[in-house]
Amino acid sequence: MTPSYPSLAEVRDTARRLQGKILETPVWRWQTGVAEEQFAGGEVWLKLELF
Repeated sequence: MTPSYPSLAEVRDTARRLQGKILETPVWRWQTGVAEEQFAGGEVWLKLELF
């Protein structure tokens, strides 16, 4: 089965409907070099929900 993804218009419409109802929490980029070594140049971002 081929996965189906929402269109950009659907994403934007959903963002408009959720505006003001979602609490934004900070994110932090993990910058130790370990992620770059382990994931071939990838990045790790931490979502600071509980901090």
